[in-house]
Amino acid sequence: TLQLLPTLALLLGLNEAIFLQQLQYWLFYSHHVFEGQKWVYNTLSEWHDQMPFLSERTVQRAISSLKEAKIIEQTTRFNTNPSNQTPWYTIRYKALNEKLALQEASDYLETLFEGVTSIRQIRAHLQKDDGTVLREIILARQEKGGPATTRS
Repeated sequence: TLQLLPTLALLLGLNEAIFLQQLQYWLFYSHHVFEGQKWVYNTLSEWHDQMPFLSERTVQRAISSLKEAKIIEQTTRFNTNPSNQTPWYTIRYKALNEKLALQEASDYLETLFEGVTSIRQIRAHLQKDDGTVLREIILARQEKGGPATTRS
């Protein structure tokens, strides 16, 4: 049974969420541990067989999107036979959790400032909040080398 978390679908895209949750399913059962992480291997065709409602091209786009977002890692370096080019996959949980946390913080701020039309109202809202979420957003952005503001 394929399960889908709406939060992931909204954050990453529907096809990306479907692929990521299928990968998570196999990682849970995997006994292949490299570099301190569980990995699974599958060809594109094998992934497609598990998700026949998606075309191979759609699965490939989902994989590419997740790699570009640095949510998953794909490699062939764990294959013992150099002629075997079957990709191995793992989830970069830290990156995924950071992305989820930033989205939650963004949603929180959007709710917090709903209907706010002036700087004075923003200051009043910030004084009501203990600033925890705002500090986390600023720290996360600084760690990524971004500006220390909450503007997108």
